[in-house]
Amino acid sequence: WYQRRVRGSDVVFASTPGHLQVFDVKKREHRRVLDITNQNQSTGHVRNKKLSHIDITHFQLSSDGEWLVTVERRDDGFVTPENRLKFWKKEESGYTLRTCIDPPHTKITTSLSLGHTASPTAVTTSTDCTVKVWSCVGEEGSWTLDQTLKHRHGPAYNSVISGDGSVVVVAYKGLVVLYGTDTWEVKAEV
Repeated sequence: WYQRRVRGSDVVFASTPGHLQVFDVKKREHRRVLDITNQNQSTGHVRNKKLSHIDITHFQLSSDGEWLVTVERRDDGFVTPENRLKFWKKEESGYTLRTCIDPPHTKITTSLSLGHTASPTAVTTSTDCTVKVWSCVGEEGSWTLDQTLKHRHGPAYNSVISGDGSVVVVAYKGLVVLYGTDTWEVKAEV
């Protein structure tokens, strides 16, 4: 996975488990590694048992590079799965965690999109049959749940916010639904 930041020449890649790597394409140099999950690094085995790492399943950068949003998951099959949605704000030294939602959904988060409606907005979809809309509020940049959308067609698998922020497109199995961001009502189904 990788994503290019619009401002500047940085590309963000998935790195070792729980980390993202920032690479400057123009200078052809590594800039930094971001520790997203804050977990100890190990070789992966302890006493002949495989260790379960927290995986970054989705990440998005805002078009201006000011926000990094990540989804992480850990499921070792023994304890309750962990799911977190994290919002990071760009600072001089890198990105600082501003909000952590634990858990954002009751089941697996299937997608993450980031855009701008009236304020910076993130949309997550899940196999729990919900689409959640998260908004940035306040001067400190904390994020909160703005809307929970449900549709009769079950789990949502992908989402995207239109460039002008007026529509959120959500993909369900065999169906695409367009939601207007002014009222969060269904505008069209395809």
